[in-house]
Amino acid sequence: IIIIGDDAKGVAQMVGGLPVLRAILRPDPDASTALAGKRVLAFAGIGRPQKFFAMLETEIKAILVDAISFADHHPYQEGEIETLVTQAKLLDAQPVTTRKDWVRLPPAYQAQIQMVDVTLEFQNEVMLHSVLMKVLRP
Repeated sequence: IIIIGDDAKGVAQMVGGLPVLRAILRPDPDASTALAGKRVLAFAGIGRPQKFFAMLETEIKAILVDAISFADHHPYQEGEIETLVTQAKLLDAQPVTTRKDWVRLPPAYQAQIQMVDVTLEFQNEVMLHSVLMKVLRP
């Protein structure tokens, strides 16, 4: 089991002896440099978009002026991206999204939207290696 961020639901206590790996999302340093102190309109179609939005505020120190959630794996249409870009301009903000979302954008809009890469940082890499080796060994 991998728990990313806080275990607000107490999952670690419910898994019945399975290994529990804890991790946090770390933004790419380039995104931090580009977006720190900047007004952003964030959107994401991922499993827990609130984690992405919180990371923008707490880790990157961006000023989140709007946060729009879509369903996981949302197939973005030109009209809705045009609306997001227009809304960002009205709010004097930079539209931002995850890499996972950015690759699904219509190509004509990708240059207008800042992509934020993230890395999953495990708290106990020795345990991660041990768990993976049990699965990957022939």
